[in-house]
Amino acid sequence: MPGVAGQARSGRDGLAPAALACFCLGLLLYGLALARFDFHEIVGGAGDHWVAGGALSITALAGAKLTALSAWTGPAHTALRNATLTALALSLGWYAVLLAAELRSLRPRYDIRRWSTVFPLGMTATACLTAAPATGTPWLRPLGEVLLWIAVGAWVLTLLAFALSRCPGRRPA
Repeated sequence: MPGVAGQARSGRDGLAPAALACFCLGLLLYGLALARFDFHEIVGGAGDHWVAGGALSITALAGAKLTALSAWTGPAHTALRNATLTALALSLGWYAVLLAAELRSLRPRYDIRRWSTVFPLGMTATACLTAAPATGTPWLRPLGEVLLWIAVGAWVLTLLAFALSRCPGRRPA
């Protein structure tokens, strides 16, 4: 079966240039979207503004997956590794800003857009966990595990808020 595994690997690596092109296009489109982002939403939004942070986390996750491919060696691998770590650092910075805004302006009432808060928390954790071995940065693993527990906690709180919003006698959010 070694031949089958080798064929599968070369087939996957054969898509590496297309994956890299999509990765670069995603970076470009993220920049264009961010230029139109309403930064006032960070303090006053109902949670959907977190999607901007989730997009950075997805970028870091995609970069980590590309970095892990054997198709990239030498300078190409180094460039992908640096792009991944940069996207992850920006994602973690965005995460901290948004978390601070959430703690500063608690919005305890349920709104369906709160699920948009939960998603990037999980994506950032996943990006850290995936980037750790791909970039040779082992300290990202424990960070990713901590962020994963924060994401699970946010998921539970959002689910509870949803359940409470459905209780008879409560005002709709």
